[in-house]
Amino acid sequence: MFLYFHGENSSTRLATSSDGVHFDYFGVVVDTNLFPNISEASYGRVFEHQLPHADNRYVMLLMGNNQGTRRIYLAWSKDGRTWAARPQPVFNPPPGTDQTAGAVLFPWRGKNYLVAHANDSQATFNAGFDLYAAEVDPGFERIGPAVKFFDHLQVNATNEAAMSPCFIEEGGRWFMFFNIGARLHNQIALAALEPAIKDRKRPIK
Repeated sequence: MFLYFHGENSSTRLATSSDGVHFDYFGVVVDTNLFPNISEASYGRVFEHQLPHADNRYVMLLMGNNQGTRRIYLAWSKDGRTWAARPQPVFNPPPGTDQTAGAVLFPWRGKNYLVAHANDSQATFNAGFDLYAAEVDPGFERIGPAVKFFDHLQVNATNEAAMSPCFIEEGGRWFMFFNIGARLHNQIALAALEPAIKDRKRPIK
């Protein structure tokens, strides 16, 4: 089991485990030195995905702070330990927002989508973090238009954020776990694709 995590936002680190309980620290695997003009390289999520022109097995989508604007960057690896990276961002904040993070790769009906949360840090009225999706080609060279598919106010009228999605398929149904609530005071919520389930907006304690 490989666990990717950060402490300080400038580095993404790795620990490994054979039982999911006891972990050995491996070290820093991705940091700001791999990218020009960024001060953060964190919130990395790793997926099995073969890039067309790289000898890799895994890709990492991570957040980089590019002179005050958080964007999504791409790294890739064959063994999950040694990583190469593309210096340019692969996903920018969608129109109407100025920050994006928490990206995941979501394969859906033969296509690949990059899903991330984004927000306008300058907004005051109903400001919050919403979930956006954009179709991507296998090499992350072409990114389609970003579409908001889950508004933070769908949870309730006072919810401040919908962030950090995780998609799970079981029995032919898709489920999405995600963060809701104020940053650093989050709860975990569950949404389900049709058929809808009761209490889908109720936080899981």
